[in-house]
Amino acid sequence: VWEYIEGRRLYRPDEFEAHRGELARAARELMRHGLTMDDVVPGNFLFTESRARGIDISCRPFTRLQKVKMALKLNARYGLGLPVEGAFDTLLAALLSARYRLRGKIE
Repeated sequence: VWEYIEGRRLYRPDEFEAHRGELARAARELMRHGLTMDDVVPGNFLFTESRARGIDISCRPFTRLQKVKMALKLNARYGLGLPVEGAFDTLLAALLSARYRLRGKIE
């Protein structure tokens, strides 16, 4: 399903600072509906008249792993403070963080 959304894209990571709360709300809303973003970059968020929206949504079935990966990326890159809740998700986050460190990625 495609929907045209009129809005302004964020192109620079420093633009996130001014909109951190709205971006966190948009990410939580995506996750609440079982959706994730694989490509978490500033250009994949649009600002409409009423709110921020995530675009380039993953077509993969929602999994806990995808949810934790998205939260880790948004938290590490932009400091959104998205929660990783529950023992299993916390374990996934720890394993992913260790994997990123071993691979030399900053995520």
